[in-house]
Amino acid sequence: KGRSKGHSKGRKLLTLNSSLLTALFCLLVGGKAWAQSTTLTLYDGETTNSYNYSPYGGLYGWHYQVYLYDASDVDFDGTITAVSFKTSSSYSANSTANYTIYMKDVSSGTTLNASTAFSTYLNGSTTCYSSGTMPALESGWNTTPTFSNSFSHERGNSILVIVKAKGCTLYGGCGKYVYYKSISNHVWYKRADVSDLSDPPAESSTGSLAAYLPAIKF
Repeated sequence: KGRSKGHSKGRKLLTLNSSLLTALFCLLVGGKAWAQSTTLTLYDGETTNSYNYSPYGGLYGWHYQVYLYDASDVDFDGTITAVSFKTSSSYSANSTANYTIYMKDVSSGTTLNASTAFSTYLNGSTTCYSSGTMPALESGWNTTPTFSNSFSHERGNSILVIVKAKGCTLYGGCGKYVYYKSISNHVWYKRADVSDLSDPPAESSTGSLAAYLPAIKF
């Protein structure tokens, strides 16, 4: 009897140890899965295309644009290390054109105003990526290289994606079509030929509003 009882305790301990190992394994696997990156895609499949308000610029010599992505659409906490925009055609690389991406969290009630200066939108933003030159773009989704400065987004806030882009010439000459969602007053823009807007006092100048919000992947 004593021996039988001892074996019973051994089996209980073995079962208990197995349960603990299983629980630890699930915790580790679950934690690993939770830490894996995910991609949020907005406005794919519901858009037509436009080059006037493309983040890649090119239609004019210089493009300054601010895109507002509402808190209800960017409902997550996380670090953004790249973004993607969707073009409707392929485009060759160009050594004179370029674009820079900045990002900024703003309160969920934020709206864009034509009377607000570009410098105000830019203030407090993170400089995430600068292309240096305009890379070749494929038809479809094009993802930036990993940001030189990642952006930390907090759930409950809207995101401003702010872009400064330079055309192939002083007069543009290389507009690029991207897909977008039509949503009023979610794009602030300023464009110019011949002279860069960053020449004083252009960045303090006001802009205009549009409804062509690019489809995007975070």
